[in-house]
Amino acid sequence: MGVSKNSKMKKILFLISLFIAFNSLMAQEVKLSKVKENTRYGKAIYYVLKEKPEVKNGKYVIKSWGGKHLLIEGNYENNKKVGTWTERYSGRDIAGKLKSQGDYKNNTKVGIWNYYDTRNNKVQTYDYDKDELVFSINRIDSSLKMPAEYVSGFNALYSNIESQINWPSELNTKGTNTFDVDTKIKITIDTNGLVKDIKFSKEIGYGNDERVKNWILEENNLWIPAYVEGEIVESSITVPLKYRMMF
Repeated sequence: MGVSKNSKMKKILFLISLFIAFNSLMAQEVKLSKVKENTRYGKAIYYVLKEKPEVKNGKYVIKSWGGKHLLIEGNYENNKKVGTWTERYSGRDIAGKLKSQGDYKNNTKVGIWNYYDTRNNKVQTYDYDKDELVFSINRIDSSLKMPAEYVSGFNALYSNIESQINWPSELNTKGTNTFDVDTKIKITIDTNGLVKDIKFSKEIGYGNDERVKNWILEENNLWIPAYVEGEIVESSITVPLKYRMMF
């Protein structure tokens, strides 16, 4: 016995109503609060669960202090990075220039990520699914000598290390408004792509040396060992830091 057109239509309308009701219920359950927070390079704007303010959920951005440049843009889902994330450089003359772009899944980098220097040149492409370097601007010629590399490029390495250095609060009580950073950091990478040694030509002081070391040794930092005539060898990367911080 066939089903009437009216019965089919009623069934379809019922399913549509059920779908709308379900989505409305879910929307009511997930209540978000907007948060504005100052960071080192600009103002972060993001959303958290109203009932659990420690859990980020939804769009996350960092804008430069003048509001002209969008420095970081991505999304969180239950406090974990998901989807496409884009990061741009901050600082005079380079603010807003693309630094990196790629996808996160469950707070982990996945697939192809592209990295750029401060002149908008692509310097690296890394495949996190295969855990391999796809492209490097340092390895496109016929040279048999290939240097050790930090995954995301030297400019990003410098920028990330610099971001670990904080203004010494002790100087405030001395009435000093400048803090000079002048050192060379030598990072030795072994044949397994692991950091073997970190040396400073001159201490930065005020706990900054330890912060920099801890960041360099973080597990999520990836390093590519050097090659000489087809063989993996131990080598070093030197990062010169010389600038003045002003309060």
